[in-house]
Amino acid sequence: MSQPSSWISYGYEVVPKNDPIVRTLEDAADMISQAIFPGAMAVDAVPALQHLPEWLPGTYLKTYGRKCRHLIDEMLQAPLTIVHHGMVCWRDCKAIGGNMLQENEATEGGSDGLALVKEVGGSIYSAGTHTTSISLNVAIHALLLHPDVQRWAQNELDVMVGRDRLPSFADRQDLRYVNAICREVLRWKLVAPLGLPRTTRQDDVYEGLFIPKGTMLLPNAWAMLHDPEKYPDPEAFNPERFLEKNGELNDDDVSAAFGFGRRICPGRHLVLSTLFVNIACMLSVFNIGHKKDENGNDVPVNVVYGDGLTSTPSPWECAFTPRDEQAMSLLKRLMQDGGQHESK
Repeated sequence: MSQPSSWISYGYEVVPKNDPIVRTLEDAADMISQAIFPGAMAVDAVPALQHLPEWLPGTYLKTYGRKCRHLIDEMLQAPLTIVHHGMVCWRDCKAIGGNMLQENEATEGGSDGLALVKEVGGSIYSAGTHTTSISLNVAIHALLLHPDVQRWAQNELDVMVGRDRLPSFADRQDLRYVNAICREVLRWKLVAPLGLPRTTRQDDVYEGLFIPKGTMLLPNAWAMLHDPEKYPDPEAFNPERFLEKNGELNDDDVSAAFGFGRRICPGRHLVLSTLFVNIACMLSVFNIGHKKDENGNDVPVNVVYGDGLTSTPSPWECAFTPRDEQAMSLLKRLMQDGGQHESK
């Protein structure tokens, strides 16, 4: 499987359940998402509110802000403490955090350099982990609702990769339908439907509309990627919209899902690669279906996507079932080998 953002940033392996660093990240990401969305906080429109005493009714924003600041500080410091105190072998690992710590020591960067290491590592980890986990949840939700898409992808995997190993990044160019699924996941349910807010640096005119300096602008990426002229039946999950008649991928890379201009997401290639290898590996060995209740009936899946800066799906359940005995044999072999195989 792909290496998570925690490993890339710090060389830190997340524990499977209830990892404290992941929990802190999720709490901080949720608070930040709600706090920085335009209009979410009255203080954004009336900055003078920040000077009101905290005991005054209606000034909960100060308590909220303090808690958010504490979570962010903890999110930045906790993984770096693990790396710096030798809980992982940071001097030998190739993680960005380890490399930056060594550079900071070599150049005697001191506390200023250490603060930069924290912020860079935290940015990579928080942005990469939160957004990618949302996209993976969307992918599983879409595949659960569309078993036909699962079958088409599994057929491609069986033909192009075979059944005796998991797919790797080296197979990516041959797995066109799996790549199309990744693009459709990003288009169908955007992680950031309105992107990140911008502010105009000078007066401007766009199609006859005057936009004064300092105007907040929200790029409606959702509308762009649900334009019925470009994407017929845009609410449908249909990976084939990214395939030409000859089966090749078209040139639509859904770039609007990652932002625009100089502020386009610098980790977009990592997100796509992570999404690809996880979907490919999951479908190689598992069928994704409904969880059954005690009477053998399907447990309903009612996923609600939240608002805020990021559109996070509500909790839901499904079942991962090995495809067949051949898949079971591969899983047992991987477990015996400790997960070591050529697609890692």
